Amino acid sequence: MSEDPGLGTVTELNAENFEPLLRTAKGMVVMEFYSPNCPVCQMISPIIEAMAKDMQGQVYFSRLNTDDYPEISVRLDVVATPTFIFFCGGRPVGAWVGFVSEIAMRDTIEDLNQHKDICIQTSTPLPSRILDAHG
Repeated sequence: MSEDPGLGTVTELNAENFEPLLRTAKGMVVMEFYSPNCPVCQMISPIIEAMAKDMQGQVYFSRLNTDDYPEISVRLDVVATPTFIFFCGGRPVGAWVGFVSEIAMRDTIEDLNQHKDICIQTSTPLPSRILDAHG
């Protein structure tokens, strides 16, 4: 990846860096599935960018354009934008669909971070067919 997602930025995902991020991230990953034409996605983008700066070093924020990479979206059952999927230890542990307030997003992240060991133990690993973005 060209930038470290732990440095207060939102990493733009693609077919090449999607799987490595999930496999190597040491902390929680918040992944936003968006479309450039989605008004709600445009509205929430500055909030997510600010949260990435505020939670630097604690959470990896990333986003994937569903128009450019529909195959990844389909594999993760993303049917609407924005969709946020939360990953602990490379495993999905929760999701939000649609607009999410900053307070709700922060509360969810803090709760999942606080209980990440339990999240990892009780979550199901993604099958390799999902992680392999090349199908």
